[in-house]
Amino acid sequence: MVIAIGYVALVIVLWIGTWAAWRAAQRGAPAPAPDRVGMGAGDAGRDGTDGDGTRRGRAATRLTAPRSVVDRFGLDADGLGPRPEQAEELALLDGGPDLAALVAVVALNESEAVGPGATPGTVISRRPAVCADQDLRCAIHQEIDAHGGRRIAELGRWLAGTPALAATRQRLCEEGLLPTVRQKRVLRWCRAAALALFVGGIILLVADVGSPDGSAVFVLSLGEVGALVLGVRLQTPQTTAAGWAVAVEARRRLPGLAGGGLPGQHALAVALFGPEALGGADRKLATELGLLAPAVRPRPRGTARSRRSLDTTSSGGCGGGGSCGGGGSCGGGCGGGGCGGGGCGGGG
Repeated sequence: MVIAIGYVALVIVLWIGTWAAWRAAQRGAPAPAPDRVGMGAGDAGRDGTDGDGTRRGRAATRLTAPRSVVDRFGLDADGLGPRPEQAEELALLDGGPDLAALVAVVALNESEAVGPGATPGTVISRRPAVCADQDLRCAIHQEIDAHGGRRIAELGRWLAGTPALAATRQRLCEEGLLPTVRQKRVLRWCRAAALALFVGGIILLVADVGSPDGSAVFVLSLGEVGALVLGVRLQTPQTTAAGWAVAVEARRRLPGLAGGGLPGQHALAVALFGPEALGGADRKLATELGLLAPAVRPRPRGTARSRRSLDTTSSGGCGGGGSCGGGGSCGGGCGGGGCGGGGCGGGG
């Protein structure tokens, strides 16, 4: 029984430590209190949840972000919202490297630097990548220019390991918009520890540490459930509370981009409202980039019926001709019937 109680105590301690680590990841890198300002982030995000699926509701209106971030993204009282060149950063806050790569492709297509390839879902370079600075958009252009015909789905995986993405992530982490690498590592350790405790609990159950009345087995089973739930359900937040608030406030400031916006705004629209926004503004481009299924022209429903009717009519006419003419064959009967009818009329 003592072993079972000690096991449950370990699970409880791990739960408390994990909760503290998760809260720290939600806060991100600490910023001085005077540098933080309130954000009117609205009531919900694109789907009413944050990046890790947790529903926040009206609590979002009480979130804060560093003043420098609010000013940089144009989210202060007099701001006009994010600029198109900040689209990749906003995509990282809400969708990770995959969405950031797609946003970069859309932006490069708008500037005619790249274009859709021969196969849907691929892109090719239309002019050499001459940019020297290692931002995300430039890195994507250089990769497409170097290899050509790259699939957009592969660009996200490639971008995840580039120095350009690491530098952008580092800047967003320093601003408190993304969890730091250390915070994510601690949460991964917590999850691994929970799964290890679960396996250890199974070993204890098999080794029979219980008492005759089974109370130790019951207590140990409770600890097993707690460790399993923690190990399976724990998810590392992809963005901090401030980063989520920035994304939601940007959508609130620019609601017209939900339908794709005007030319030159498509990349920012995709960053804020997802790939479906491009489908509303330029369905042809969205299809060429593999974001929408191509329209398939349905086969006319009456085609087979018309063919059967044509065959039946031809067969019946042939038979009728044979009957009228009295010919021995189908061809002869039809011909004979026609001539005979005309001859009788003329002779009478």
